[in-house]
Amino acid sequence: APEMIWAGIEAACDDMVAAFKFVTANAERYLIDVGRVAIGGFSAGARTALAATYGEHLPAAAVISLSGYMSSADMRHWVTGAPGEPSAFLVSGEHDLDYIAAQASVMHRHLESIGAVHESWKIAGASH
Repeated sequence: APEMIWAGIEAACDDMVAAFKFVTANAERYLIDVGRVAIGGFSAGARTALAATYGEHLPAAAVISLSGYMSSADMRHWVTGAPGEPSAFLVSGEHDLDYIAAQASVMHRHLESIGAVHESWKIAGASH
């Protein structure tokens, strides 16, 4: 059911936010420089990282998306290029899933258009 899928996505995002908050709250204990904490993931984890970082306004230094994506509407709403917004490292495969391959260039163009600090890489010959 769509409600169950939505609840699962929300729970994953909540978990990533909680993990980030735990790490930063315990930074001194673990000798972590909170100004250098990045959030990332692969595939669904990358989507979650993008949503948690930008949608929940986490003060991460960067977000790393390996074969992930964010919808155009969500990008326009959440990724604005505001001062202090995390930088992004986006990686997709040349033969990635169709919707990820298509959105990779859209994400790059959006980040370029708002002057966001980012890198976008397409790995030749790679799949999902």
